[in-house]
Amino acid sequence: MPDRPILSVREVHKSFKQVQVLRGVSFDIGPGAFAVVYGLPGAGKSVLLRAIVGLESIDSGRITIRGENVAGVHAGKRNIGYVPQSFALFPNRSVHDNIAYPLTLIGVDRSEISSAVDSIATMLQIREHLDKLPSQLSGGQKQRVAIARGLVKNTELFLLDDPLAGLDFKLRERLIDDLRELQDTLAATFIYATSDPVESLSLAERLLALDGGSIVDDQPPLSMYRYPKHVFSAERVGFPAGNSVRTVVSTDGTRPSCEIPGIGTLVLPTATGLWDRREVTLVIKPEDVAFATGSAATTSAVEFEARIQLREDLGGEEIVYLEVEGFPLRSVQRRGPDGYRGGDSVRLRIDAARIRVFDGRTGVFIANGEELIDARN
Repeated sequence: MPDRPILSVREVHKSFKQVQVLRGVSFDIGPGAFAVVYGLPGAGKSVLLRAIVGLESIDSGRITIRGENVAGVHAGKRNIGYVPQSFALFPNRSVHDNIAYPLTLIGVDRSEISSAVDSIATMLQIREHLDKLPSQLSGGQKQRVAIARGLVKNTELFLLDDPLAGLDFKLRERLIDDLRELQDTLAATFIYATSDPVESLSLAERLLALDGGSIVDDQPPLSMYRYPKHVFSAERVGFPAGNSVRTVVSTDGTRPSCEIPGIGTLVLPTATGLWDRREVTLVIKPEDVAFATGSAATTSAVEFEARIQLREDLGGEEIVYLEVEGFPLRSVQRRGPDGYRGGDSVRLRIDAARIRVFDGRTGVFIANGEELIDARN
């Protein structure tokens, strides 16, 4: 018998005046999961987490925690650990007292508080700083204190709202590893919100893409990267962002097709019922845009000319920013051919079987790349 969800969100709507922030959000999270809610700034991530915690009311819908409908239940009685986006610490209180604050609010015995603070501080490697004031800590140490304060409760459900925002890359990388280990140690359920696509892939066991106030994709992270169900996740999940081009399907021939300016014509699957809308968005991952050297690797390869705008060296690989017939194109290479500079024209190759097709109006996935056939002119 499958475990009952520790959290169930059903058709949650939330508006501020005339602005609808959450639009029918629904999902279940099982015990022990590490789920990441990914979305751009303003997508509604913080509002969603605050609604679950009980710091924000909802207009309609249902939130169930541990099988109980929490409508009207005060935030302090929901027993959720919460790390807010703004981690402002009390400047005149010690690290110990900052971490202990959520437990003092709910009247936990002093001896239990000390034990809990000591335990979480040890896990986050800040135990030696417990007597210090926040002003005596580095930025990374302050961040660890804020995370410890959110995770100090004795509970199995924790919500973290973009807690690593603003930290440098190296520190973020280290804290990502710490959070993975911490979730494992606590055997708890983590729901983590972020606007960083790389962070979302690094942390998630399950990834929920939030766009325009709605969950548009919900999969394991690598599945979402390889087989996105929505144009938002196809374009945004991963770094650099996916290449996309809007085009119109033509039904003049025996099979529907569409034209990509400067690249060529693609014949589409014969299930013509899918093409009533006619407007589509094609998404190509940057790693699927290659320099054309030697013979074509597959019969579905399309070759075309592009102009280099910039080459960005990342050490083991490089990102090449290009332009084709007025629209930008990004390519990720282990190492491109030497001698090319900004402004040079190069010949590129795309395997048509790697392109994915989405509805141009709804953004919903229509056809996978394997169904696409190159109809080179």
